[in-house]
Amino acid sequence: MSDQQLKAMVAEMRKQEFEKSVYIIKEEEDGDEIFVMEKGKIEITYMEEDGREEKLRELEAPVTFGEIALLFNTPRTASVRALTKCTTWTINRFEFSSIISSVNKHIYVERSAFLREVKFLSHLSDYDIAKIANIASGAFEVKIVNTFIVVH
Repeated sequence: MSDQQLKAMVAEMRKQEFEKSVYIIKEEEDGDEIFVMEKGKIEITYMEEDGREEKLRELEAPVTFGEIALLFNTPRTASVRALTKCTTWTINRFEFSSIISSVNKHIYVERSAFLREVKFLSHLSDYDIAKIANIASGAFEVKIVNTFIVVH
Protein backbone atom coordinates (compact mmCIF):
# COMPACT_ATOMS: atom_id res chain seq x y z
CA MET A 1 0.00 0.00 0.00
CA SER A 2 1.37 3.40 -0.95
CA ASP A 3 1.85 6.26 1.52
CA GLN A 4 -0.90 8.14 -0.31
CA GLN A 5 -3.35 5.25 0.11
CA LEU A 6 -2.40 4.84 3.77
CA LYS A 7 -2.96 8.54 4.50
CA ALA A 8 -6.35 8.46 2.77
CA MET A 9 -7.38 5.40 4.80
CA VAL A 10 -6.32 6.91 8.10
CA ALA A 11 -8.38 10.00 7.30
CA GLU A 12 -11.50 7.84 6.77
CA MET A 13 -11.09 5.54 9.79
CA ARG A 14 -13.50 5.74 12.72
CA LYS A 15 -12.63 5.06 16.33
CA GLN A 16 -14.60 2.31 18.09
CA GLU A 17 -14.20 1.16 21.66
CA PHE A 18 -15.27 -2.20 23.03
CA GLU A 19 -15.67 -3.21 26.68
CA LYS A 20 -14.21 -6.40 28.08
CA SER A 21 -16.09 -9.60 27.05
CA VAL A 22 -17.91 -7.96 24.13
CA TYR A 23 -17.85 -9.73 20.77
CA ILE A 24 -16.30 -7.42 18.19
CA ILE A 25 -16.86 -9.91 15.35
CA LYS A 26 -19.11 -12.97 15.27
CA GLU A 27 -18.36 -15.94 13.03
CA GLU A 28 -20.61 -16.29 9.95
CA GLU A 29 -21.88 -12.69 10.10
CA ASP A 30 -21.44 -10.46 7.08
CA GLY A 31 -18.24 -8.52 7.41
CA ASP A 32 -17.60 -5.20 5.76
CA GLU A 33 -15.04 -3.63 8.11
CA ILE A 34 -11.38 -4.10 8.87
CA PHE A 35 -10.19 -3.34 12.41
CA VAL A 36 -6.87 -1.88 13.52
CA MET A 37 -6.56 -2.33 17.28
CA GLU A 38 -4.70 0.47 19.04
CA LYS A 39 -5.12 -0.80 22.62
CA GLY A 40 -6.33 -3.99 24.18
CA LYS A 41 -6.26 -7.75 23.96
CA ILE A 42 -8.58 -10.03 21.96
CA GLU A 43 -9.38 -13.72 21.69
CA ILE A 44 -10.06 -15.34 18.32
CA THR A 45 -12.32 -18.42 18.26
CA TYR A 46 -14.24 -20.54 15.78
CA MET A 47 -17.01 -23.10 16.05
CA GLU A 48 -16.18 -26.76 15.54
CA GLU A 49 -18.64 -28.88 13.55
CA ASP A 50 -19.85 -30.41 16.83
CA GLY A 51 -20.75 -26.94 18.17
CA ARG A 52 -17.75 -26.51 20.50
CA GLU A 53 -16.04 -23.13 20.48
CA GLU A 54 -12.33 -23.61 19.73
CA LYS A 55 -9.80 -20.94 20.72
CA LEU A 56 -7.33 -20.09 17.96
CA ARG A 57 -5.21 -17.48 19.71
CA GLU A 58 -5.00 -14.32 21.74
CA LEU A 59 -3.61 -11.12 20.27
CA GLU A 60 -2.54 -7.81 21.78
CA ALA A 61 -2.40 -4.38 20.17
CA PRO A 62 -1.20 -3.28 17.77
CA VAL A 63 -2.87 -5.77 15.43
CA THR A 64 -5.19 -5.80 12.41
CA PHE A 65 -8.12 -8.21 12.07
CA GLY A 66 -11.27 -8.69 10.01
CA GLU A 67 -9.48 -8.33 6.70
CA ILE A 68 -10.53 -11.68 5.21
CA ALA A 69 -14.23 -10.79 5.04
CA LEU A 70 -13.40 -7.30 3.78
CA LEU A 71 -11.03 -8.38 1.01
CA PHE A 72 -12.84 -11.50 -0.18
CA ASN A 73 -16.45 -10.45 0.48
CA THR A 74 -17.15 -13.56 2.58
CA PRO A 75 -18.85 -14.07 5.94
CA ARG A 76 -16.65 -13.79 9.01
CA THR A 77 -14.46 -16.89 9.40
CA ALA A 78 -14.00 -16.54 13.18
CA SER A 79 -15.27 -14.67 16.23
CA VAL A 80 -13.28 -11.97 17.99
CA ARG A 81 -13.98 -11.15 21.64
CA ALA A 82 -12.42 -8.38 23.74
CA LEU A 83 -10.44 -9.78 26.66
CA THR A 84 -9.78 -6.24 27.90
CA LYS A 85 -11.20 -2.87 26.97
CA CYS A 86 -10.17 -2.36 23.34
CA THR A 87 -9.71 0.71 21.18
CA THR A 88 -9.95 0.06 17.45
CA TRP A 89 -10.03 2.05 14.25
CA THR A 90 -12.23 0.78 11.41
CA ILE A 91 -12.82 1.38 7.74
CA ASN A 92 -15.60 -0.26 5.74
CA ARG A 93 -15.37 -2.10 2.41
CA PHE A 94 -16.86 0.74 0.36
CA GLU A 95 -14.45 3.37 1.71
CA PHE A 96 -11.49 0.95 1.48
CA SER A 97 -12.29 0.06 -2.15
CA SER A 98 -12.95 3.68 -3.12
CA ILE A 99 -9.57 4.80 -1.77
CA ILE A 100 -7.67 1.99 -3.47
CA SER A 101 -9.51 2.62 -6.75
CA SER A 102 -9.15 6.41 -6.63
CA VAL A 103 -5.44 6.37 -5.83
CA ASN A 104 -4.76 3.67 -8.43
CA LYS A 105 -6.65 5.68 -11.07
CA HIS A 106 -4.60 8.78 -10.25
CA ILE A 107 -1.34 6.80 -10.52
CA TYR A 108 -2.51 5.26 -13.80
CA VAL A 109 -3.28 8.71 -15.27
CA GLU A 110 0.15 10.01 -14.18
CA ARG A 111 1.91 7.01 -15.73
CA SER A 112 -0.04 7.37 -18.98
CA ALA A 113 0.85 11.07 -19.20
CA PHE A 114 4.52 10.27 -18.57
CA LEU A 115 4.54 7.54 -21.23
CA ARG A 116 2.96 9.90 -23.77
CA GLU A 117 6.04 12.15 -23.33
CA VAL A 118 8.49 9.34 -24.18
CA LYS A 119 9.53 9.99 -27.82
CA PHE A 120 10.06 6.39 -28.89
CA LEU A 121 6.53 5.52 -27.69
CA SER A 122 4.86 8.33 -29.63
CA HIS A 123 3.72 5.96 -32.41
CA LEU A 124 1.73 3.81 -29.95
CA SER A 125 -2.04 4.06 -29.68
CA ASP A 126 -3.77 5.22 -26.52
CA TYR A 127 -4.76 1.60 -25.95
CA ASP A 128 -1.12 0.44 -26.08
CA ILE A 129 -0.02 3.26 -23.74
CA ALA A 130 -2.82 2.27 -21.36
CA LYS A 131 -1.63 -1.36 -21.34
CA ILE A 132 1.93 -0.28 -20.49
CA ALA A 133 0.70 2.11 -17.78
CA ASN A 134 -1.44 -0.63 -16.30
CA ILE A 135 1.40 -3.15 -15.89
CA ALA A 136 3.97 -0.69 -14.58
CA SER A 137 4.30 -0.51 -10.82
CA GLY A 138 6.23 1.85 -8.58
CA ALA A 139 9.21 3.55 -10.19
CA PHE A 140 9.83 2.16 -13.63
CA GLU A 141 12.12 2.49 -16.60
CA VAL A 142 11.04 2.19 -20.23
CA LYS A 143 13.55 1.11 -22.87
CA ILE A 144 13.70 -0.58 -26.25
CA VAL A 145 15.47 -3.94 -26.45
CA ASN A 146 15.64 -5.56 -29.90
CA THR A 147 12.51 -3.69 -31.05
CA PHE A 148 10.54 -4.73 -27.93
CA ILE A 149 9.37 -2.19 -25.36
CA VAL A 150 10.49 -3.26 -21.90
CA VAL A 151 8.92 -1.79 -18.77
CA HIS A 152 11.26 -2.48 -15.89
